[in-house]
Amino acid sequence: MTSINYIGKKPFFDRLYNTGLSFDVGQVRDVPDDMARLFLRHKDLFALSDTAPKAPKTKETDNTQALIDQTAKETAEKTKSENNLQELYTQVSVMDKDALEQFARDHYQIDLNKRKSLENLREEVIGLIDQFGAL
Repeated sequence: MTSINYIGKKPFFDRLYNTGLSFDVGQVRDVPDDMARLFLRHKDLFALSDTAPKAPKTKETDNTQALIDQTAKETAEKTKSENNLQELYTQVSVMDKDALEQFARDHYQIDLNKRKSLENLREEVIGLIDQFGAL
């Protein structure tokens, strides 16, 4: 763990490295070494902290690792959701008319017009997935 000091002029919320960390002016945080290298690239915002904290930090005062873990969990859930949605699109792309009609009826309670072309039915089902999500 490396202690870094936020030297910016306004409060900062990290969106670039997806850590979920926020920094107040002058705040010192202990972050993992690889993450510290990323933050320290921005010399106008971060500096290596020379002063070690006098008292050992407790869980109540330093929530850095909890924020990092929470962001990693949220990112993993989002990736899993996106992968599930992509798998559903792939399944729809190989379905025939009967399967598309059955899928729309089972998942969205919508009857499709089978007189439409296969491509139009696929577009309609993909539209249902986009509109209502993967059910």
